[in-house]
Amino acid sequence: EQTTLRLALNLSSKDLTNEAYSTFLKRLVGGKNIVLEIQYEKSTSLELLRNAIEEFKKLGLIIALDNVDNTELIDAFADGLIDIVKVRGDLIRNLSLDASALFTCKAIVALCKQKKIQTVATQLNAQTILEAAQELEFDLFQGYIFEQPHTLT
Repeated sequence: EQTTLRLALNLSSKDLTNEAYSTFLKRLVGGKNIVLEIQYEKSTSLELLRNAIEEFKKLGLIIALDNVDNTELIDAFADGLIDIVKVRGDLIRNLSLDASALFTCKAIVALCKQKKIQTVATQLNAQTILEAAQELEFDLFQGYIFEQPHTLT
């Protein structure tokens, strides 16, 4: 509450579908400038997760799906429900090495653009990977590049 910065809260899909935890979270974060980053666990009911996300969305929160590695998960949510998709890091790290990773990332970016969802290329760890992600037109980038020495000041 003392900062104008947007905060991100990383949660599992089980956290959001747990009624007691979800109720507590709604009281805590409702109406605040917060991004809920949700890691989907396959054991979680998509219907329950969709319902929970709808409730948090009504509170004015930004919803991000974290660690996404396929388009099916994105398609499981109605347009306007998801604001950001963070693509799984191993897909990003393998963009220039694996045709399958490149194909999957292209499909995710295309679907997200169609649904007006921002995309994040995560775990960038080399200049060549950053360049490959930029070619795919990701909206945002997250990671560290250690290839070149930098001053600490």
